[in-house]
Amino acid sequence: MDGHSGGPWAWCMGFAQTVLDSAAFDLGLQFTQFMKPSFAVEHVRQDARDRGTLRTLEDIKAGRYSPKPGDFFMVIFANNEAHHTGIVTKGYRDRILTVEGNTNLLGSSAGIGVFRRVRDISENIEFVEIP
Repeated sequence: MDGHSGGPWAWCMGFAQTVLDSAAFDLGLQFTQFMKPSFAVEHVRQDARDRGTLRTLEDIKAGRYSPKPGDFFMVIFANNEAHHTGIVTKGYRDRILTVEGNTNLLGSSAGIGVFRRVRDISENIEFVEIP
C-alpha cells in the first residue's frame, strides 16, 4: 500500500495487486501489463473496461467467459461501483473460490485479514480476466 494505512485505505486491491505483481515478476513481466496500479477497485474496473478484460455475468451466461485461477473478482455495490476485490483460485458454474484481503468470515470489504472464501456468482460480481 506504499505506506498508506488506516481507515480510509481499504487494502483489498493492494493485497491482490501485490500477489499479481509477485507472480508477474517471477515470469519476467510487469503486472501493469494486465491492469492499472491503483488502490481503488472502481479505477481498476474502469481500466479493465478500457482494455477489454472486464467480464460480466452476461459473459458467463453466454459462454464467452469462465472464471479461472488468477482472475480478479470485483463486488459491485448498490451504487454500481466496485468496492471490493480478490483473486479467483478456482471457478465453478455458479461459484468461485477466492483469496482476498481486507475481509472477514462474513465477506465484508472492511475486514481484519486475508481469507479464503467461497462466493456465489451473482449479478453483483464482475471479473478482470488476467491472460
